[in-house]
Amino acid sequence: CYEVVLRHADWFNRPLSQINRVLYTLGWIVGSGKTIAIPTLGWALNHVILRDRGRGWPRINRILVLCKEQAIRDQIADDLTRDITKFGLLGSGPSVGLVTDGQTFDHDTILDRCNIWVSCIHQIWERENGMPRTDVERVLAQFPLIVIDEPHYAMEQVLKIVERAYKSLVFGNTGSPMDAQGDVLTKFVLFSIF
Repeated sequence: CYEVVLRHADWFNRPLSQINRVLYTLGWIVGSGKTIAIPTLGWALNHVILRDRGRGWPRINRILVLCKEQAIRDQIADDLTRDITKFGLLGSGPSVGLVTDGQTFDHDTILDRCNIWVSCIHQIWERENGMPRTDVERVLAQFPLIVIDEPHYAMEQVLKIVERAYKSLVFGNTGSPMDAQGDVLTKFVLFSIF
């Protein structure tokens, strides 16, 4: 996906207000490197920012990964920590944190501890009444890059997050770019296919 971002550098150099609020989808199968794609997207976008805009522009300094359940959250966090070094991409992996409580998003000093935060989507969305946090836009704005694992599992919630992430680019990693009825996902751009 690094080369795909570089090929589309003109697109990603456009004002964020013109390119956000869309789900950029990586349609990749199991074992194709979707987890490694998470930091790779950040590196590629930062390369474009530095090369084309210069050091004064904000960069991708924090990534939020959203998943549907705790077991997947824990697996992605573990894979992110190990796979970068396991495959020889870097000498050390990124700092990865688990969001186990939605209050984590309320503390900048906590969020500054890690480059990548992995959370269940429910930490962003659901409350006792099933409604989003009243400050969901503020929470999402803390992450210039948001990656949603398997967005087809809860498209209604995912699209609401995509719409509210006005300061972020949102990518989805999925092997099934369709909903439960077999219809192709809406409001997404098929960014890359494996």
